[in-house]
Amino acid sequence: MSSVIIEEMQAAVTAFFSGMFITLVYDGLRIFRRGIYHGNFWIGAEDFLFWLWAAFWIFSVLYRENDGELRFYTILFMGLGMILYHQTISEPFVRIAGK
Repeated sequence: MSSVIIEEMQAAVTAFFSGMFITLVYDGLRIFRRGIYHGNFWIGAEDFLFWLWAAFWIFSVLYRENDGELRFYTILFMGLGMILYHQTISEPFVRIAGK
C-alpha cells in the first residue's frame, strides 16, 4: 500500500479513538455530577469548559494528523467513535461508576 494511504488510515483511526476519548471524558463529568449535586449555573459552566476543551482537543488532533487541514473523513471518524462509544460502553460505565 502507498505510504499516503497508510497515513490517511492512521489519521482515521486516531480520529475514531479521539472521538471515543472525548465521550469518555464527558462521561467522567456525568459521573462527577451524580456524586456531587450541581445547580444549573455550575452545570452550564462545566459544559462550557468541557466543550472549550473538546474544541482544543479536536483542533490538536487535526493539527497533528492533517497539518491543520479540515478533512471530512477525520470529522466523520471522530463522530463515529463518539457514537459507537455512546451506544455500547457509555451507559453501563456511567451507571456502574456512578454508584
